[in-house]
Amino acid sequence: MVKNHRDTKFHLPKWSVLVASSLVAIITSISIFSIKKWSDRSYRSEILVIEIARQLNRINALELEAVAENKVDESNLKEIEKTRDNMTATINAITQIDPNQEKLYEILGLYKKYKKFQDEQFKLIAERKIKQSIKIDKEEVDPTFEKIVEKIDCLSKDYKHQKEQADFISYLGILSSLIFAAGSLGIVFWRFNASLLIQTQKLNQALSELQQTQSHLIQTEKMAGLGQMVAGVAHEINNPATFIYGNINYTKTYTSQLLELVELYQKNYPESSSDIQNMIENIELDFLKEDLPKTLSSIQNGSERIRQIVLSLRNFSRLDEAEIKEVDLHAGIDSTLLILSTKFIKEIEIICDYGELPPVECLAAQINQVFMNILSNAADALLGDKSIYSKKIIIHTARISFNHIQIKIVDNGPGMKQEILNKIFDPFFTTKPVGKGTGLGLSISYKIIEKHQGKIAVDSQLNKGTEFTITLPIRHNQDSIRDITHDMVVKLT
Repeated sequence: MVKNHRDTKFHLPKWSVLVASSLVAIITSISIFSIKKWSDRSYRSEILVIEIARQLNRINALELEAVAENKVDESNLKEIEKTRDNMTATINAITQIDPNQEKLYEILGLYKKYKKFQDEQFKLIAERKIKQSIKIDKEEVDPTFEKIVEKIDCLSKDYKHQKEQADFISYLGILSSLIFAAGSLGIVFWRFNASLLIQTQKLNQALSELQQTQSHLIQTEKMAGLGQMVAGVAHEINNPATFIYGNINYTKTYTSQLLELVELYQKNYPESSSDIQNMIENIELDFLKEDLPKTLSSIQNGSERIRQIVLSLRNFSRLDEAEIKEVDLHAGIDSTLLILSTKFIKEIEIICDYGELPPVECLAAQINQVFMNILSNAADALLGDKSIYSKKIIIHTARISFNHIQIKIVDNGPGMKQEILNKIFDPFFTTKPVGKGTGLGLSISYKIIEKHQGKIAVDSQLNKGTEFTITLPIRHNQDSIRDITHDMVVKLT
């Protein structure tokens, strides 16, 4: 009796499965048709947004041509007006497809300002007021153009994401109907696998937590001293670099004008004195006219490189942030990689597989120190093994839950034995030669992550490589923030 009762409880009649599958198929078909229309609208809108970007770039190119030549041809004005009309028509076309798109109206508002500033610039050029024209180009026209480009790029991504989302939902609908059509056996099998997966995840999590229960001591290394030095050097480099970068464009303009003046002089006065002819030959004027713009461009590229390095140094140290703040972890990783780039040289391939991470509440300088310790150790392990042909470090980030993110740093180095792996977070434990390491880097990293209420784990296999996994909360409560700020700022400085 008990057996029959259980069979009746869990067995579904065939007709009920058929009816349920048919209903799901009908509902799914209707939904897929609606989603398909949504996908088509998003695709058409994306194409039109791309056309807007093309038209805007054409207008900007014509404007740059006018600025470069210091004059506005009638043909250029006609082409600008025609392109403007086409752009307005394209915007109106998107409005018909998606009338509730707020970003589109933001683009339209910025575009009106852009036309106004551009018209003022053309008027100044026509009046030969070159300095005023350059000023309005720098302060109004170019910034407004960049804002429009940014909005257009964002809107294009939105439409692309909407289409991908619609296609994905459509795929899920088809998949769901097939799953329901498979019957009760498929459902039971799916539930069993889902339950098994959950239990496996819980078991792995419990094992990871068990391995991380041992306590670790932290040594009072003066990391703040290093950070202050980095910030000071960055500041001293930034000042002259800013002067160079800020004046190079004017230098290029003045140089171009002087070279034009020389060419006009040679054209209008070809029969110059012997002294001038000798000077032209001595300074190799033709070569100078060709090489000088290239030299100035090289200076500009070099100063831009200096500015990027200084920005990375500042972002890495973050000494002005002595309290918990929302931080872009990807920027911290990129800054650390740039600082370590001389160590990597060309022997190690860095692969950054970044997911979509929200800003994370943390002490940026301390988290950057963790990245520095792990990446530096990985580089040392790879560079110390000459038998590895293709050296790689892979950095993977992902949001794994509502309030947690995860960072994995994987290398294909020589790996570690289990007895070494068990001691890797112990203070003063190191496998490096005497004088090459203190054995405190990973111990300090462990403590930093622990104080941020996170977890750090390591997995390694001989001749296969090592994987560090860092898990951090996205948000902290106020008590946690006070504890982290007090412990990390006071004890580590």
